[in-house]
Amino acid sequence: MKTHSSDHLSASLLQQRLLAHIDAQLDSSALTPRAAAQALGVSVRRLHTLLAHSPYTFSRLVARQRLQRAQALLAQRSATVTDVAFACGFNSLATFYRQYAAVFGTSPAGRRRCGGSSLEVMARQGPPCTR
Repeated sequence: MKTHSSDHLSASLLQQRLLAHIDAQLDSSALTPRAAAQALGVSVRRLHTLLAHSPYTFSRLVARQRLQRAQALLAQRSATVTDVAFACGFNSLATFYRQYAAVFGTSPAGRRRCGGSSLEVMARQGPPCTR
């Protein structure tokens, strides 16, 4: 019989495994709840139940991880904005620009022109410039 603490521990480990799976598959268009559940050896229902206690749905969690990776890649300045968008699993440049601007308050190109601040700074201070 499982105890409440062992359920919490298994949920925590499952969340860690889910994040690792998402990170490993960010560039894949096959990154779906069904594929993630199958990779983790759980049902899609269990996956959604796990996320029900977090502020994110599966698709929002994937979008967050993709945007975090995009932020890091844009700061490196070694790839074009288009290359970054597709490397992070966005199938549409327009979707990438729209989601990026919604989260960071500026376009990916604007962020690059302003010097590419970290996510933590963005969360506390907002966009550093409005060029």
